[in-house]
Formats: sequence, C-alpha cells, structure tokens
Amino acid sequence: MRLYTCLLASAACIVPGVALARQEVPPASAPAPEQTIAPKEAEEIIVTGSRAITNGEQAPTPVTVLSSAQLKDAAPNLNEALRQLPQLTASGSPATPNPTIGGGPSTQNTPNLRNLGANRTLTLLNGRRPAIFGGSGLVDAGVFPQSLVKRVDIVTGGASSAYGSDAIAGVVNYIIDTDYQGLTAEARQSLSTYGDAAARAFEIAGGANLGSRGHIVASVNYNSQDLLQGEKRDYARAGWSTMPNPNSGQPGEPDLLFRENVTITTATFGGRIITPGLNNIQFDAAGNPIPYTPGSLVSGALQVGGDGARYAQPLSADVKNVSGYAHAKYEIFDGVEIFAEGSYGHAKSRSPNLYFFNLGGNAYRIQRDNAYLPDSIAQLMDENGLTSIQLGKLDRNYGRNVTFFESDTYSISTGLNAKLWGNWELDVYGTHSVSKTRYGAENSRYQARSRLATDAVFGPDGTIVCRSTLMDPDNGCVPTDPFGEIPLSEAQRGYLTGTSIARATTKQDVAAASMHGTLLEGWAGPISAALGAEYRKVSLDQVADPTGMSFGWSAGNLSSSAGSYNVKEVFGEVQVPLLNDVPLARDLSLNAAIRRTNYSTSGSVTTWKVGVTDEVFDGFRLRGSLSQDIRAPNINELFGGIVRSVTTISDPDFNGQTFLNIFTFSGSNTALRPEKARTLTFGAVYRPDWLPGLGMSVDYYRIKLSDSITQVGFQTVVDQCDAGNALFCGLITRDDAGVLTEINAPLQNVQSGRVSGIDFEANYDTALGDGFLRLRAIGTYLDTYQFTNPGAPTVEQAGTPGLPRWRGNLSATYSSGGLSLSVQERYIGKTTRVVLPITVDDNSVKSVFYTNATLRYAFDEGTFGNPEFFFNVNNLFNQKPRVGRTNSTNLGFNQAYDGSLYDVIGRYFTLGLRIRY
Repeated sequence: MRLYTCLLASAACIVPGVALARQEVPPASAPAPEQTIAPKEAEEIIVTGSRAITNGEQAPTPVTVLSSAQLKDAAPNLNEALRQLPQLTASGSPATPNPTIGGGPSTQNTPNLRNLGANRTLTLLNGRRPAIFGGSGLVDAGVFPQSLVKRVDIVTGGASSAYGSDAIAGVVNYIIDTDYQGLTAEARQSLSTYGDAAARAFEIAGGANLGSRGHIVASVNYNSQDLLQGEKRDYARAGWSTMPNPNSGQPGEPDLLFRENVTITTATFGGRIITPGLNNIQFDAAGNPIPYTPGSLVSGALQVGGDGARYAQPLSADVKNVSGYAHAKYEIFDGVEIFAEGSYGHAKSRSPNLYFFNLGGNAYRIQRDNAYLPDSIAQLMDENGLTSIQLGKLDRNYGRNVTFFESDTYSISTGLNAKLWGNWELDVYGTHSVSKTRYGAENSRYQARSRLATDAVFGPDGTIVCRSTLMDPDNGCVPTDPFGEIPLSEAQRGYLTGTSIARATTKQDVAAASMHGTLLEGWAGPISAALGAEYRKVSLDQVADPTGMSFGWSAGNLSSSAGSYNVKEVFGEVQVPLLNDVPLARDLSLNAAIRRTNYSTSGSVTTWKVGVTDEVFDGFRLRGSLSQDIRAPNINELFGGIVRSVTTISDPDFNGQTFLNIFTFSGSNTALRPEKARTLTFGAVYRPDWLPGLGMSVDYYRIKLSDSITQVGFQTVVDQCDAGNALFCGLITRDDAGVLTEINAPLQNVQSGRVSGIDFEANYDTALGDGFLRLRAIGTYLDTYQFTNPGAPTVEQAGTPGLPRWRGNLSATYSSGGLSLSVQERYIGKTTRVVLPITVDDNSVKSVFYTNATLRYAFDEGTFGNPEFFFNVNNLFNQKPRVGRTNSTNLGFNQAYDGSLYDVIGRYFTLGLRIRY
C-alpha cells in the first residue's frame, strides 16, 4: 500500500514538531529556508499515523521525521542513530546481549518506544507490516535495505486505529526510496579507541527507469560487528555491584551497600568447600587445596574482595547481517500502477554468557571415596566425621556457554495503486513472508550427566570410573575431576556438553485494501476520508531439541510450540475542517478513526482515535488526541507451551503453614485477550514569522494500560485467592482435605500500567556566511512509569535504573561547499540504582553527556564517482558507562552496565567512502 508521509523539508513540517526531512544540503547560495518549502497547496501530505490527512499541519498526533542523511550524521549505522533518540533509547542492538542461557534473540535491532517493550512498538516498512521472526512477533530492522532508506517516521502516540495491533507506544516507519535513480555504493570501517569492537559495512543500491512507465530499485547490504568481551574494559572488570548490608534493619542503616570489587562467597573458579568446618579451603587451578581468604566485608552470598569468583558481562555481541531488496513498479494504464517487491535478510549473532554455576543447593556433592579427592582433604573429612562435602564452583573447565541466533527471512509483496474519481485513490497489496530461525546455546551442559561424571571412584582394576558405571557398564559415563580448572578432554566434552537449540518457522500473510480522498466539500473546507479492510494470518512451528523438552540441560531448556491465528479488520477515518479563518481558529479540524478487529483466538475488539488541531494564529497550532489502542498476544504467549515444576507455598488456609513440592504449571495461555491502552496526547507547535526557519513543539503524553499480559507468581495466586479474587481461586486445585495439590498459573491479562511524560522538539535552519546551518533539539521528560500486579503495591519507576527522567539530543550541522561538519550532544539524566522502598548507601547514578561528531567532504560534481569521504567519532570524550544495575553479581556474572542506555564500547571511530553515479 502506498503510504505518504510528511514531505515538507524544514520547520514547516508541523506534524511532529518541525522535523527536517530533506536529505540534500542546500548550497551556500540557497534562499532562506522558508523559500525552499513548496507551498502547502502544491503537494499532498498524508502523515504516518493517519490515512486521511492531506495536510501535514493538521495531524493531531506527534510525528518525528528523520532523513537518512540526518541519522547518519549522528552515527554511521542507521539503527544505532535511531537508538540514540530519546524515545528509542531502550531498543535492542548488538550492545544488549541477553545474559540468560539459551535466552534467544536479544541482539537484533528491535525498535522500542517509551521503553514499553519492542512488542508494543509497531515497526513498518513503507507503511506495511514486514516479516517477523520467532514467536515474539518482533521485527529485525537490521535486515532492512539500509542504503535505500530515505527517512524514518516515528509516531510517538497510539496508532492502532490506523495500523492495528502493537501500536500502543507508537509506530516506527522506515520509508524506502522507490524512485531512486542512479547507482550508489558505500563502504565503512569502524574501530574503538582501544583497537577492538571492529565493525564494517558495505552497501550498494541502484535504480533505473523501465521504459517511460516503470521504475526499479535494488540494493544489497552487508554489515557486521565483532564481539567485545567485558574483560577488555577496566570499568567492566571493576566489579561494581550492590550487596546486602549486614547491618540492615538497624537505625539509619540502608538495605544495600554499593561497592567495588564485589565477588561471590559461595564459589571460586577452582572450587571452594562450603561445608561448615572445611569452608576455609579452596582449590587452585591445578586442583591443589589452598587456604581461602574471605573478603573485607562479607554479607550473605557477596563480599568485597577475597578469593571469590567474578567475571564481566559481554559488552557487544558478534553480529552479521546480509540483506537484499528489490522493488519494481509499472504504470499499466494512466493512473493505475502495479508493483512487486521482494527481500531477503540473513542475521546471525553470537554472545558468550555464563560459566556453569554450582552454588548453594546445586553445589557439587563430593563423596569421601571420590577418586579425585586429595588425600589431605580426605583426612580432614575423617577427622570431622564427614562422609561428603559440598564444592561451590564456577566451572571454567567447561568454558562459557555461547548463545546464538540465526535467521533467514524472505518476503514478497505485490499490489496496485489506482487513481479513481476526483482525488480518490485505491491501494491494494498482499504480502507473504517467511522467517526461519534457529537459536539456543552452544556448550550447554547435560545436568544429570554432570552429576554422574563428578561422582568418580576407583574401579576394580584401579582405573577411575563413574560410580554409575559400576552398576551400568554401558551408560557411557566419562569421569571428570571437579577440583581446579582443568579443561575437559574431548571425551569428557562429548559426554557432558551439547547444543540446546530450537528451530522455528514463522509465516505471515497480509492482504489489505484501502481508499482515501475527499468525501465532500464542507462548510470550512474539504472533508477527507479513508476506509479499508485487512486480513492477516500468523503461524509458528517451533521444534526444540529432545533434551530441552525434558528439561535435561542445566539451563537454557527450550520448548516446542506450534499454533496460528488470523485477524480480520475494517477501518475508517475522517478529517473534518470545523472552522476556517475566524479569530482563534484559523484552521480548526477534527480527525477521527475507528477500527474493528476480530481475532480468531479472542474475538472482536474496537480501537479508535479522536484528534483536534487548531491554528490559533499564524504560526501557532494546538493539537491533541485521545485513542484506544491494543496489543494482541503473540504466538509464544498463546501457544508457547506449558512448563511443569514444583515450588514451596505458604498457605493462608492453613495459617501460613509451608507446603513443599506443590506442582505448578506456567507458560502460554490460549485464552489471552489483547492488551488495551488509552492514550492521551496534547501539545503545541510554534513556527514564528518573525524568525524564519525556526520551529518548536511540546507535547504531553499519557498511556494507561489495562489487561496487560504477565506471569503471576504462584504465591501471589494463593494469596489473591485468599483475598477473595475468584479469578485466582480458579487456578488452584486442592484435595478433599483442602490441601494444595497444584497451581495452574499461565500468563494472565491482570497487569495494569501508566506511563506519562513530555516531548520537546525544536529546529532552526538559516544561511550563515557562505554556508548553511541546521540546529535541532529533541528531548523527553518521563514523569510516570508504573506497572501494577495483583497483590503488589504500585511502585514509581521513573528515574530508576534504565528509566531516566530526562533524555535529550542537540545537534548542529554546518555545510559550506562540499564540506559538512555535524556535532551531536546526547544527554542521559541521572537515575537511581534501586527502587524504593529498598534503600542503598549510594543511590545516585550521575547523568552523562555523549558527544558525536561527523566530518564529510564531497568532491565537486563531475568528479569520477562523485566521491564523498566521511569520518565519524562516537563518544568523542570517551565517557565511561554509568553503573546502574543492582545485585548484579549473585552468580559471579557481573552485569553492571546497561547497553541499551549507555555507551559500553567507548570512543568509536568510523571512516567511510560513498560514491554515486
């Protein structure tokens, strides 16, 4: 479907607050900015977020428009530049690897508005739903045709009435230049100031006419980034963490302490005996017993210093993306154009994560007759009357687990655009996409085999064998030495480790038709309308490895799942001018939209939007909108399978008596309903006549979520039933005596939330000397961020880890002749380390400024290839990331830095060349 968007090139683009959309830089002799803008009546402007508005200034919902050139001035990688925007800070990227073993795809480029989750942000490509991957239904923007992206439109308000599900936080719409003509190629190489984390990219795109009625464009892109281990940075090795305060509860004492060089007390890399009486003994790398030195401050499982273990988080995953794209269109008759589009994307990422942890109740249990037990330890066990000891260990013998994700995504679309009567147009399209993914973890450990292998004894012939082999000679068990850091032999690795993996095929079929045009001439101007219908089907078939299905891995057990759903929708929108050229209402318009959606799994739901804009006087416009939006449950939430486990419950029906080994069931739920959100926005836009080229906007937003999908804790289920909540009583099974036997608590629509804040944006364009100056500021203030679960108090999270109240970007670009210099200052406000009512002795995380600079030089037109060299520096002053994580070392894995918020790599250089024909 052809989707128009704000095409105005400077501050006159009022829709979002005055975004610059033009890619080319005006020459020094260019007229003043307001003169370069085409008159409003000269072109049709239909805004992302609306299907009926034909005047961008009448859009009631804020939209930010960024050209590809502007984004590349902020960062050489388009998706990284988007992630630096205040509203998209939490978006997924290679710098956000998931520390969970087998955690799946976490290093993809997944836009995330308002930090409400990528699944609540609708990502579009040319206004159409692109291919999704896996059961999450997310979109990887990293495989989009980067070299043909003309601009990106960001709707920072609910847009479900225009586009359907997932637009609770807004829409990120990548606009492809399907009219591009010529040939362009770009190559770039990036490297950190430390000589690591290298990235490289090559992009080529071309376009040509097909006779006098057709046009074709195509592109191929390759980009990659190398792995960056945390051990490569001193700040990642420092071991900052919060830990329990041993004096907590005493007057004036906080709950937590914030300290450097925090390690765990329960294990070392060579192994520590944690059995009382012998817990002053550890083992060196060769397996020899040596004294264990505790830290200077010990509290529970954490300590400051000492011989405990700790290792750093990976700072960036190893990522590779390859994509191809082609779009052809042809005008078969006057006013009737058909198109066909195809794309392919391959994404691959790898990230080392955890060492296998044997802590607490999962520590190795070593029997007195263990064949690897040193004689000195055996003697001490005899002296203390011990038949076994427990060994706490972060087992580097195995090496680190490595999570991986690979996808191959195919998509093909075809459709037509036809001019009908008057200015009415018809858009019809169909899309079929398939994404094949495989993800999991290499070097996973078989849990049961690990126990058998460490329980080693001397066999009848004096050789070391597994105790289990004496009873079952054909069980294949290979004994291993649990003491020290001795790498596994090939035979041991073959017996103890394997790859946990799930393979999934996700398919999406979309068919849609819409019309838009002038409905009739109203009393204050033409009344525009749009209407249409859409059908969508999504299916998933995921098959996991047998070991994971039976929960046989020590971590990272994946599950098989399959299912499908379809969606049928009809929608309509109307734009009605109410008043024109009267005092305080030079242009007062009403915009209203409604969409009726039927899900095969949950029935029908209605989304709607009502918006008003009012040009109070020349250059000053007010706008506001109220909408109801939805997010439908994804395939994993509906059909992802059920996990059976056991837990311990304190039962109010028996005066709080504790019951052990209660069977529990959690996971997907086919009865889930769509999440709902009520979104309110209102703001103002000012473009003064007294200073041409200046535009400013401010917008307030408030999103109230209800029926949000969440996993409720099993104890909460029991407590809520006791409080009289019938929903939760239906999840509990008791025997004839009233004793708990099982709790069936799959995902439920029981969470609520509230997010609110203010967005700011300003632009100024002007000729300056022999060149042209552009200034731009984008900022956001987060006022409220609250989510409430049943039985739990509402906690304000604005200003807490990952959610700074203030974020902003200020950029300046000066161009003269072929030379252009851009500087961006990015601000991330202060946060806290913990959320009240928890307290910590140092709860302030300082704000940070990041400076990026880009220098470009384009040779004069006519030079062979019209080459342009560019040099970019991100984080010019090499600011270190702020420590915002809490209790981040409990498994020895020190994850102190949030890669979705802060720069974790350091100063980063990029050198590139672009040629055009």
